[in-house]
Amino acid sequence: MRLIETAHALLKKHLNTGDKAIDGTLGRGQDTLLLAQIVGPTGAVIGFDIQAAAIEATSTLLHTHHCAAWVQLFQKNHATLDETLPVGWKGHTAAAIFNLGYLPGGNPEVITETHTTLIALNSALEALKSSGLLISMLYPGHPGGDIEATAAKAWMESLPPSLYTYHNQLGQPSQNSSKKSPELHWLIKL
Repeated sequence: MRLIETAHALLKKHLNTGDKAIDGTLGRGQDTLLLAQIVGPTGAVIGFDIQAAAIEATSTLLHTHHCAAWVQLFQKNHATLDETLPVGWKGHTAAAIFNLGYLPGGNPEVITETHTTLIALNSALEALKSSGLLISMLYPGHPGGDIEATAAKAWMESLPPSLYTYHNQLGQPSQNSSKKSPELHWLIKL
């Protein structure tokens, strides 16, 4: 099973109709769409991306699948999550996902940055309710991604095991590539 499929299976297991969920990095909208489909019109999703192309792609996907009404998209850095979080979300969010790196098919030089990612992950963790899920897809195989992956992994591993369970899964290396494999890391708030 591909790592993103594992991440999506985790979301399906932890999210329910009516829940609140966060997509910290919209990309092309696949994670946002899944969140919206699971929580349905009685739930709510917020998503972040700094690139207009990501906002447009996600918006189009959500409209195509008739899920846009309960999703708010913000063309902002995910580090603004805490100040952008709607009233009533802190401590009541069921799941958050961060698919880090760069926009697929976009400019690979426009990437998520370590310092803003750590701020965003911490804000998402604070937003989670008990039994809430925080997923982070890390991509150490691109310039800057290795530093971000190392920092995000160290942050997750440093959290008290009495408050969070931490899990990870490494991707399979490509046969014809010297790039480091993607990594899936997730936390469950106890």
